[in-house]
Parts: sequence; structure tokens; C-alpha cells
Amino acid sequence: MNILLLGSSGLIGAAVLAQLQQQGHRVCAPTSAECDLLRPTTWSPYLQQVDAIVNCVGLMSDDAVRMHTLQCEAPQALYQQAAAQGLRYVLQVSAAGADVDAKQVFLRSKGQLDAWLLSSGLKVGIVRPSLVFSPQGRSSKLFVRMAKLPHLCLPQAGQTPIQPVALNDVVAGCVQMLDTIQHGVVHAVGGEVVSLAEYVQLLRHYAWQQAPAHIHALPIGMTKAAAVLLQTVSGGLVSVDSVDMLLESRLVSVAEFAQLLGKRPQTPAQFLQAAYAQGGV
Repeated sequence: MNILLLGSSGLIGAAVLAQLQQQGHRVCAPTSAECDLLRPTTWSPYLQQVDAIVNCVGLMSDDAVRMHTLQCEAPQALYQQAAAQGLRYVLQVSAAGADVDAKQVFLRSKGQLDAWLLSSGLKVGIVRPSLVFSPQGRSSKLFVRMAKLPHLCLPQAGQTPIQPVALNDVVAGCVQMLDTIQHGVVHAVGGEVVSLAEYVQLLRHYAWQQAPAHIHALPIGMTKAAAVLLQTVSGGLVSVDSVDMLLESRLVSVAEFAQLLGKRPQTPAQFLQAAYAQGGV
């Protein structure tokens, strides 16, 4: 199968590329300059004799128009042209909470593309990862740095339930969907639900070998005010939208993802213990 991989410089995209290459797939992974989704003339040459497209492109930005174009309008046009040239399959890496009516542009644009794909007549697999952990991930590094603090102020005292998932489980799920040409939506979540506070405490234990931190409740208004101040210095990782997405996260069953993997995905304690087995950060 000839595979065109978009977004190979990102955390998930790079890991998917490495796994596909290791398995001997023929993968073309142009850079965003070589295949710019906002410039159709750059991606047209890459669609010749492509059997499958894997799209790992994602953008958290305060530029709502650019985000919607990159995550919805441009991929639609690319898929339509590729379909006319014999495209067999699309693997779309979406996001947990993606929905056509989501209030955040990031999730709304992802949800709109998902909905379009599912009604397009194309064979399509959609993976919606929860909060992804990798020692190399930008968001994971932010959580790890935060976990080092002995006192932590968290919205709702950190009681929000979340389903963190290991990067290698997400990649394994993506590759399995591609190998089996599986159609439909799969939520990639970890093997155990934990609260935000519990997750931070686990990070503190495994990454820093420290006793539990003291958790304090931070009012939602103050949390969002802090997010506004931190948006620039965090490179967009922390924003009002990212706070809302965390607090509004919905729990889903792990059964479907476990079936795809052929095993239960790792729990936070399992993947953090494996990541920091050599003694922490």
C-alpha cells in the first residue's frame, strides 16, 4: 500500500511514521512546506498513486480561520481530489471531544471534518485520542514540570476525571486500523480513569520520586485568567480553550479501543512507570 502521511513532524505523526517504516510500508511523508494544505498546488503531485492517506495534522491556535481551514476545509478538498485518483482509505487522527457543535474551534473543525468523512462514501477510520502521554510531548513536559511543585492550584481541586493514554498505544491503534482498513470511529483512551489530581500525583511520584503534593482548588475564573496570561509563554498549549476542553472532557468506554489493540491499553501508572523506570526525569 502506498501511504501519504500528513503531519509527520508532530508527536503522533512522527511516531506513526516510524512504526509504519519499521513494518515495511511505503510511506511518503512530506514536510508542511513541501505539502502545504493551504496551497493545493503543492499537494497535488503527492496524490498520484496514493492508496491511503494518514492525516495527523492538528493546530491549536488563536487564529480561528486558519485553524478551521487547516483542520477542515483544506483536507476535504485534498480527500476529494485523492478519491478521484483512486484513494482507497483515509485514516484521520482527530481528537477526544471532536464534535460539529463544539464551542472550541479546534474541536469543532475536527468534528466537522470527521462528520464529512463519515458521510463522504470514502472508507475512513477516525482515531480520537484522549490526553496523550509521551516523555517527548510538549503537553506531557508541561504536566511533568507542574507536578514537581509541592503545592498545586488546580481547577475544581483537580477532581475532573480524565483518561490519559500512552503514545505507543495510540500509534498501535492507528497502525492496526490502517492494516485492517477498519471503518468508523475509535476513541483512544487509557486503561484507567483517573482524576486530574491523581494524574499529577502519579507524574510526581514516577518522574520526580516525590511525596504527594498539596492540592488546592483554583476558581474557574482565576484558572481562565491565568490561561490567558500563559498562552503566549506556553506556545498556545495553555489557553482558555484548552482549559475548557480539559474540564469538559467526556468519559468513554475503553472496550472498543481494547478490542482494536487486542489487549487493554496501559493505565497511567503502567505507562509512567515504564517511561521513568531509569529513575525519573
